[in-house]
Amino acid sequence: WTWNAKDRALLQGTELEAVVQLKVARLDAERRLVEEVLKERVSRRTYAHACAIVASHANPWFGRSLTPFNCTLNYSKEDHITFDEDEDLVIGRA
Repeated sequence: WTWNAKDRALLQGTELEAVVQLKVARLDAERRLVEEVLKERVSRRTYAHACAIVASHANPWFGRSLTPFNCTLNYSKEDHITFDEDEDLVIGRA
């Protein structure tokens, strides 16, 4: 969804064309809401890239929490950081 219109045109006639169109429309709607709250302009490109970064760092466990540090802590051969769920809390242990 971060592709420009020219590059998205390459999807014409594919199964992804409608999916990407819907995603871009949703991002535009969300972006307009963000602009209302912030009371400043946010470019489509900036908002799309921010959403892509958040999505790439969403922890699929514990309700899709955003935990970018999770990416850098467990790159060793043996796990040295673990995450557990305790009711509504996520607990990280080293």
